[in-house]
Amino acid sequence: MRARATLVFLASLLVADQGDYEIKINSAINDLYNFNLESCIKKVDALSKDYREDPLLPFLKISAEWQHMLLNDNPEASYEVIYQGIQEAVPHYLRMIDKYPQDPGYLLFLGSLYGLKARIDLAETNWMDLVISGTKGFIYLDQARELDSMLYDVYMPIGTLEYFLCKSSLPLQIIGSLFGLQSDCQEAINKLEIASTKSEFSWIESRNVLSYVYLYMERDYEKALQVSSSIADQFPGHPFFAYLKAESLVRLRMYDEFLSYSPALERFYRTGPENQKIECEDKHLYLKALMEFQEREYDSAINLCNQVIEGYEVEFKWTLGHAHFIRAKSLELTGHRDSALFDYKITMEHLQHYPEYEEAKKLLGAAIFEAADSKQR
Repeated sequence: MRARATLVFLASLLVADQGDYEIKINSAINDLYNFNLESCIKKVDALSKDYREDPLLPFLKISAEWQHMLLNDNPEASYEVIYQGIQEAVPHYLRMIDKYPQDPGYLLFLGSLYGLKARIDLAETNWMDLVISGTKGFIYLDQARELDSMLYDVYMPIGTLEYFLCKSSLPLQIIGSLFGLQSDCQEAINKLEIASTKSEFSWIESRNVLSYVYLYMERDYEKALQVSSSIADQFPGHPFFAYLKAESLVRLRMYDEFLSYSPALERFYRTGPENQKIECEDKHLYLKALMEFQEREYDSAINLCNQVIEGYEVEFKWTLGHAHFIRAKSLELTGHRDSALFDYKITMEHLQHYPEYEEAKKLLGAAIFEAADSKQR
Protein backbone atom coordinates (compact mmCIF):
# COMPACT_ATOMS: atom_id res chain seq x y z
CA MET A 1 0.00 0.00 0.00
CA ARG A 2 2.84 2.40 0.90
CA ALA A 3 4.58 1.73 -2.45
CA ARG A 4 1.37 2.43 -4.34
CA ALA A 5 0.82 5.68 -2.42
CA THR A 6 4.39 6.73 -3.24
CA LEU A 7 3.82 6.09 -6.95
CA VAL A 8 0.62 8.12 -6.90
CA PHE A 9 2.45 10.94 -5.15
CA LEU A 10 5.31 10.92 -7.69
CA ALA A 11 2.83 10.81 -10.57
CA SER A 12 1.01 13.83 -9.16
CA LEU A 13 4.32 15.70 -8.93
CA LEU A 14 5.10 14.84 -12.55
CA VAL A 15 1.72 16.10 -13.74
CA ALA A 16 2.11 19.30 -11.71
CA ASP A 17 5.62 19.81 -13.09
CA GLN A 18 4.38 19.23 -16.65
CA GLY A 19 1.59 21.73 -16.08
CA ASP A 20 4.07 24.28 -14.78
CA TYR A 21 6.26 23.70 -17.85
CA GLU A 22 3.33 24.18 -20.21
CA ILE A 23 2.42 27.48 -18.58
CA LYS A 24 6.00 28.76 -18.76
CA ILE A 25 6.74 27.60 -22.30
CA ASN A 26 3.45 29.04 -23.58
CA SER A 27 4.31 32.31 -21.88
CA ALA A 28 7.70 32.37 -23.63
CA ILE A 29 6.11 31.60 -27.01
CA ASN A 30 3.50 34.29 -26.44
CA ASP A 31 6.34 36.76 -25.73
CA LEU A 32 8.14 35.68 -28.90
CA TYR A 33 5.13 36.34 -31.12
CA ASN A 34 4.25 39.60 -29.41
CA PHE A 35 7.85 40.79 -29.93
CA ASN A 36 8.63 40.87 -26.20
CA LEU A 37 11.89 39.25 -27.20
CA GLU A 38 14.06 40.06 -24.19
CA SER A 39 11.39 38.60 -21.91
CA CYS A 40 11.17 35.50 -24.11
CA ILE A 41 14.94 34.96 -23.95
CA LYS A 42 14.99 35.29 -20.14
CA LYS A 43 12.15 32.80 -19.77
CA VAL A 44 13.82 30.30 -22.11
CA ASP A 45 17.12 30.64 -20.20
CA ALA A 46 15.32 29.95 -16.93
CA LEU A 47 13.53 26.92 -18.37
CA SER A 48 16.78 25.57 -19.83
CA LYS A 49 18.23 25.19 -16.32
CA ASP A 50 15.42 22.85 -15.28
CA TYR A 51 14.80 21.13 -18.62
CA ARG A 52 18.30 20.61 -20.03
CA GLU A 53 17.23 17.97 -22.53
CA ASP A 54 14.08 19.67 -23.79
CA PRO A 55 14.22 19.62 -27.63
CA LEU A 56 12.27 22.85 -28.14
CA LEU A 57 14.30 25.21 -25.96
CA PRO A 58 17.56 25.52 -27.99
CA PHE A 59 15.59 26.22 -31.17
CA LEU A 60 13.30 28.69 -29.41
CA LYS A 61 16.24 30.61 -27.93
CA ILE A 62 18.03 30.88 -31.30
CA SER A 63 14.80 32.10 -32.93
CA ALA A 64 14.28 34.79 -30.28
CA GLU A 65 17.91 35.96 -30.31
CA TRP A 66 17.93 36.08 -34.11
CA GLN A 67 14.74 38.14 -34.24
CA HIS A 68 16.03 40.45 -31.49
CA MET A 69 19.26 41.06 -33.41
CA LEU A 70 17.36 41.60 -36.66
CA LEU A 71 15.26 44.35 -35.06
CA ASN A 72 18.10 46.06 -33.22
CA ASP A 73 21.16 45.67 -35.44
CA ASN A 74 21.67 44.78 -39.10
CA PRO A 75 20.70 41.67 -41.10
CA GLU A 76 24.28 40.44 -41.30
CA ALA A 77 24.62 40.47 -37.50
CA SER A 78 21.37 38.51 -37.21
CA TYR A 79 22.71 35.90 -39.63
CA GLU A 80 25.66 35.36 -37.31
CA VAL A 81 23.19 34.43 -34.57
CA ILE A 82 21.87 31.64 -36.78
CA TYR A 83 25.36 30.48 -37.84
CA GLN A 84 26.58 30.44 -34.22
CA GLY A 85 23.38 28.76 -33.09
CA ILE A 86 23.80 26.03 -35.68
CA GLN A 87 27.41 25.41 -34.58
CA GLU A 88 26.34 25.04 -30.96
CA ALA A 89 22.94 23.37 -31.30
CA VAL A 90 23.57 20.81 -34.05
CA PRO A 91 26.07 18.75 -31.98
CA HIS A 92 23.66 18.90 -29.03
CA TYR A 93 20.75 17.66 -31.11
CA LEU A 94 22.85 14.88 -32.64
CA ARG A 95 23.89 13.72 -29.16
CA MET A 96 20.28 13.71 -28.03
CA ILE A 97 19.22 11.78 -31.15
CA ASP A 98 21.81 9.13 -30.31
CA LYS A 99 20.66 9.06 -26.70
CA TYR A 100 16.91 9.03 -27.46
CA PRO A 101 16.60 7.57 -30.98
CA GLN A 102 12.84 7.08 -30.61
CA ASP A 103 12.12 10.71 -29.65
CA PRO A 104 11.08 12.62 -32.81
CA GLY A 105 11.33 16.01 -31.07
CA TYR A 106 15.08 16.31 -31.55
CA LEU A 107 14.79 15.46 -35.24
CA LEU A 108 11.96 17.96 -35.60
CA PHE A 109 13.85 20.92 -34.18
CA LEU A 110 17.18 20.00 -35.79
CA GLY A 111 15.38 20.00 -39.14
CA SER A 112 13.67 23.28 -38.25
CA LEU A 113 17.05 24.79 -37.39
CA TYR A 114 18.23 24.13 -40.92
CA GLY A 115 14.99 25.79 -42.00
CA LEU A 116 16.18 28.99 -40.30
CA LYS A 117 19.42 28.70 -42.25
CA ALA A 118 17.36 28.38 -45.45
CA ARG A 119 15.60 31.62 -44.51
CA ILE A 120 18.99 33.41 -44.54
CA ASP A 121 19.81 31.88 -47.91
CA LEU A 122 16.48 33.22 -49.21
CA ALA A 123 17.27 36.72 -47.90
CA GLU A 124 20.63 36.63 -49.68
CA THR A 125 19.08 35.04 -52.81
CA ASN A 126 21.48 32.10 -52.57
CA TRP A 127 19.13 29.66 -54.26
CA MET A 128 21.47 26.68 -54.31
CA ASP A 129 22.42 27.11 -50.64
CA LEU A 130 18.72 27.44 -49.84
CA VAL A 131 17.97 24.07 -51.42
CA ILE A 132 20.96 22.48 -49.66
CA SER A 133 19.89 23.85 -46.26
CA GLY A 134 16.31 22.93 -46.95
CA THR A 135 17.09 19.38 -47.98
CA LYS A 136 19.32 18.86 -44.92
CA GLY A 137 16.41 19.94 -42.78
CA PHE A 138 13.99 17.77 -44.76
CA ILE A 139 16.05 14.63 -44.09
CA TYR A 140 15.68 15.09 -40.33
CA LEU A 141 12.05 16.15 -40.57
CA ASP A 142 11.19 13.12 -42.66
CA GLN A 143 12.83 10.87 -40.07
CA ALA A 144 10.74 12.55 -37.36
CA ARG A 145 7.61 11.94 -39.43
CA GLU A 146 8.53 8.25 -39.78
CA LEU A 147 8.82 7.95 -36.00
CA ASP A 148 5.50 9.70 -35.37
CA SER A 149 2.98 10.03 -38.17
CA MET A 150 0.89 12.33 -35.95
CA LEU A 151 3.72 14.86 -35.52
CA TYR A 152 2.00 17.56 -37.54
CA ASP A 153 4.65 20.17 -36.73
CA VAL A 154 6.86 18.72 -39.48
CA TYR A 155 4.38 19.86 -42.12
CA MET A 156 5.22 23.55 -41.64
CA PRO A 157 8.90 23.48 -42.71
CA ILE A 158 8.27 20.77 -45.31
CA GLY A 159 5.28 22.60 -46.78
CA THR A 160 7.19 25.89 -46.85
CA LEU A 161 10.17 24.36 -48.66
CA GLU A 162 8.00 22.48 -51.12
CA TYR A 163 6.01 25.61 -51.93
CA PHE A 164 9.24 27.48 -52.63
CA LEU A 165 10.37 24.64 -54.90
CA CYS A 166 7.11 24.67 -56.84
CA LYS A 167 7.78 28.34 -57.66
CA SER A 168 11.44 27.76 -58.51
CA SER A 169 13.29 26.78 -61.67
CA LEU A 170 13.21 23.24 -63.03
CA PRO A 171 16.86 22.50 -62.05
CA LEU A 172 16.12 23.35 -58.41
CA GLN A 173 12.97 21.23 -58.53
CA ILE A 174 14.99 18.29 -59.85
CA ILE A 175 17.56 18.66 -57.07
CA GLY A 176 14.76 18.78 -54.50
CA SER A 177 13.13 15.67 -55.97
CA LEU A 178 16.37 13.71 -55.49
CA PHE A 179 15.88 14.18 -51.74
CA GLY A 180 12.20 13.24 -51.82
CA LEU A 181 10.75 16.77 -51.95
CA GLN A 182 7.65 17.47 -54.03
CA SER A 183 7.16 20.50 -56.26
CA ASP A 184 3.38 20.63 -56.16
CA CYS A 185 2.03 23.99 -54.96
CA GLN A 186 -1.36 22.67 -53.86
CA GLU A 187 0.17 19.75 -51.94
CA ALA A 188 2.53 22.19 -50.22
CA ILE A 189 -0.43 24.40 -49.23
CA ASN A 190 -2.26 21.32 -47.95
CA LYS A 191 0.67 20.51 -45.66
CA LEU A 192 0.72 24.08 -44.36
CA GLU A 193 -3.02 23.94 -43.74
CA ILE A 194 -2.61 20.72 -41.75
CA ALA A 195 0.12 22.28 -39.62
CA SER A 196 -1.94 25.44 -39.14
CA THR A 197 -4.76 23.53 -37.48
CA LYS A 198 -3.24 20.37 -35.99
CA SER A 199 0.36 21.11 -34.95
CA GLU A 200 1.42 21.74 -31.37
CA PHE A 201 4.03 24.46 -31.95
CA SER A 202 4.20 25.42 -35.64
CA TRP A 203 0.57 26.45 -36.18
CA ILE A 204 1.47 30.12 -35.72
CA GLU A 205 4.32 30.07 -38.23
CA SER A 206 2.23 27.96 -40.61
CA ARG A 207 -0.48 30.62 -40.61
CA ASN A 208 2.17 33.28 -41.13
CA VAL A 209 3.45 31.46 -44.23
CA LEU A 210 -0.08 30.76 -45.48
CA SER A 211 -1.01 34.44 -45.07
CA TYR A 212 1.94 35.34 -47.25
CA VAL A 213 1.23 32.62 -49.82
CA TYR A 214 -2.46 33.50 -50.16
CA LEU A 215 -1.81 37.25 -50.25
CA TYR A 216 1.15 37.53 -52.60
CA MET A 217 1.40 34.31 -54.56
CA GLU A 218 -2.08 32.84 -54.89
CA ARG A 219 -3.93 36.18 -54.67
CA ASP A 220 -6.71 34.61 -52.67
CA TYR A 221 -7.40 37.67 -50.55
CA GLU A 222 -10.37 36.24 -48.67
CA LYS A 223 -8.25 33.37 -47.35
CA ALA A 224 -5.35 35.74 -46.72
CA LEU A 225 -7.56 37.92 -44.52
CA GLN A 226 -9.01 34.95 -42.66
CA VAL A 227 -5.63 33.39 -41.86
CA SER A 228 -3.73 36.61 -41.14
CA SER A 229 -6.50 37.90 -38.87
CA SER A 230 -6.30 34.74 -36.77
CA ILE A 231 -2.68 35.48 -35.81
CA ALA A 232 -2.74 39.29 -35.93
CA ASP A 233 -5.67 39.40 -33.48
CA GLN A 234 -4.14 36.81 -31.13
CA PHE A 235 -0.68 38.43 -31.16
CA PRO A 236 -1.33 42.19 -31.38
CA GLY A 237 2.30 42.98 -30.58
CA HIS A 238 3.56 41.35 -33.79
CA PRO A 239 3.93 44.10 -36.43
CA PHE A 240 4.25 41.91 -39.48
CA PHE A 241 1.17 39.83 -38.74
CA ALA A 242 -0.70 43.13 -38.50
CA TYR A 243 0.57 44.33 -41.86
CA LEU A 244 -0.39 41.06 -43.56
CA LYS A 245 -3.92 41.55 -42.26
CA ALA A 246 -3.88 45.21 -43.31
CA GLU A 247 -2.82 44.46 -46.88
CA SER A 248 -5.52 41.81 -47.15
CA LEU A 249 -8.06 44.48 -46.18
CA VAL A 250 -6.72 46.88 -48.81
CA ARG A 251 -6.66 44.23 -51.54
CA LEU A 252 -10.32 43.47 -50.74
CA ARG A 253 -11.07 47.22 -50.88
CA MET A 254 -12.25 47.14 -47.26
CA TYR A 255 -10.97 50.67 -46.81
CA ASP A 256 -13.04 51.61 -43.78
CA GLU A 257 -11.71 48.60 -41.90
CA PHE A 258 -8.16 49.42 -43.03
CA LEU A 259 -8.43 53.03 -41.88
CA SER A 260 -9.85 51.91 -38.53
CA TYR A 261 -6.89 49.55 -38.19
CA SER A 262 -4.34 52.21 -39.16
CA PRO A 263 -3.70 53.57 -35.62
CA ALA A 264 -2.49 50.09 -34.61
CA LEU A 265 -0.25 50.02 -37.69
CA GLU A 266 1.14 53.48 -36.96
CA ARG A 267 2.09 52.42 -33.44
CA PHE A 268 4.62 49.99 -34.89
CA TYR A 269 6.62 52.72 -36.64
CA ARG A 270 6.23 55.35 -33.95
CA THR A 271 7.52 53.09 -31.16
CA GLY A 272 9.83 50.10 -30.90
CA PRO A 273 13.24 49.20 -32.34
CA GLU A 274 14.62 51.37 -35.15
CA ASN A 275 14.60 48.64 -37.80
CA GLN A 276 10.97 47.87 -37.00
CA LYS A 277 10.07 51.55 -37.36
CA ILE A 278 11.77 51.78 -40.76
CA GLU A 279 10.18 48.63 -42.16
CA CYS A 280 6.70 49.32 -40.83
CA GLU A 281 6.64 52.91 -42.07
CA ASP A 282 7.64 51.72 -45.56
CA LYS A 283 4.92 49.07 -45.45
CA HIS A 284 2.30 51.61 -44.35
CA LEU A 285 3.28 54.02 -47.15
CA TYR A 286 3.10 51.13 -49.62
CA LEU A 287 -0.40 50.18 -48.44
CA LYS A 288 -1.56 53.76 -48.87
CA ALA A 289 -0.04 53.77 -52.37
CA LEU A 290 -1.84 50.51 -53.18
CA MET A 291 -5.15 51.96 -52.00
CA GLU A 292 -4.65 55.13 -54.07
CA PHE A 293 -3.71 53.06 -57.13
CA GLN A 294 -6.80 50.88 -56.80
CA GLU A 295 -8.90 54.04 -56.61
CA ARG A 296 -7.17 55.42 -59.74
CA GLU A 297 -5.51 58.24 -57.85
CA TYR A 298 -2.33 57.67 -59.81
CA ASP A 299 -0.43 60.86 -58.98
CA SER A 300 -0.91 60.26 -55.28
CA ALA A 301 0.13 56.61 -55.70
CA ILE A 302 3.32 57.69 -57.50
CA ASN A 303 4.17 60.17 -54.74
CA LEU A 304 3.71 57.55 -52.02
CA CYS A 305 5.76 54.99 -53.96
CA ASN A 306 8.54 57.56 -54.30
CA GLN A 307 8.66 57.81 -50.51
CA VAL A 308 8.99 54.04 -50.19
CA ILE A 309 11.64 53.71 -52.87
CA GLU A 310 13.89 56.56 -51.78
CA GLY A 311 16.39 55.27 -49.23
CA TYR A 312 14.81 51.81 -48.87
CA GLU A 313 16.85 49.92 -46.23
CA VAL A 314 14.81 46.82 -45.39
CA GLU A 315 16.37 43.33 -45.55
CA PHE A 316 13.87 41.78 -47.96
CA LYS A 317 13.11 43.66 -51.17
CA TRP A 318 9.52 42.49 -51.66
CA THR A 319 7.87 45.73 -50.56
CA LEU A 320 10.36 47.65 -52.70
CA GLY A 321 9.50 45.50 -55.71
CA HIS A 322 5.78 46.02 -55.22
CA ALA A 323 6.29 49.78 -54.87
CA HIS A 324 8.17 49.85 -58.19
CA PHE A 325 5.38 47.84 -59.80
CA ILE A 326 2.63 50.18 -58.60
CA ARG A 327 4.65 53.20 -59.69
CA ALA A 328 5.29 51.63 -63.10
CA LYS A 329 1.61 50.95 -63.73
CA SER A 330 0.64 54.39 -62.45
CA LEU A 331 3.18 56.03 -64.75
CA GLU A 332 2.00 54.03 -67.73
CA LEU A 333 -1.64 54.81 -67.05
CA THR A 334 -0.84 58.53 -66.90
CA GLY A 335 0.98 58.47 -70.25
CA HIS A 336 4.59 58.13 -69.05
CA ARG A 337 5.44 54.74 -70.48
CA ASP A 338 9.14 55.45 -70.98
CA SER A 339 9.52 56.26 -67.30
CA ALA A 340 7.58 53.12 -66.40
CA LEU A 341 10.06 50.83 -68.17
CA PHE A 342 12.72 51.39 -65.51
CA ASP A 343 10.31 50.38 -62.76
CA TYR A 344 9.22 47.25 -64.60
CA LYS A 345 12.87 46.18 -64.82
CA ILE A 346 13.37 46.72 -61.07
CA THR A 347 10.14 44.83 -60.38
CA MET A 348 11.54 41.82 -62.22
CA GLU A 349 14.75 41.97 -60.19
CA HIS A 350 12.99 41.91 -56.81
CA LEU A 351 9.89 39.80 -57.51
CA GLN A 352 11.26 36.86 -59.47
CA HIS A 353 8.85 34.29 -58.03
CA TYR A 354 5.79 36.54 -57.81
CA PRO A 355 2.90 36.97 -60.26
CA GLU A 356 4.06 40.59 -60.81
CA TYR A 357 7.21 39.25 -62.47
CA GLU A 358 5.29 37.85 -65.44
CA GLU A 359 3.09 40.94 -65.62
CA ALA A 360 6.11 43.24 -65.65
CA LYS A 361 7.85 41.05 -68.21
CA LYS A 362 4.82 41.12 -70.48
CA LEU A 363 4.30 44.89 -70.18
CA LEU A 364 8.00 45.58 -70.63
CA GLY A 365 8.12 43.37 -73.70
CA ALA A 366 5.08 45.05 -75.21
CA ALA A 367 6.57 48.50 -74.65
CA ILE A 368 9.90 47.54 -76.23
CA PHE A 369 8.09 45.97 -79.21
CA GLU A 370 5.95 49.08 -79.74
CA ALA A 371 9.01 51.35 -79.47
CA ALA A 372 10.88 49.30 -82.06
CA ASP A 373 7.84 49.22 -84.35
CA SER A 374 7.45 53.01 -84.18
CA LYS A 375 11.09 53.51 -85.14
CA GLN A 376 10.70 51.30 -88.20
CA ARG A 377 7.79 53.44 -89.33
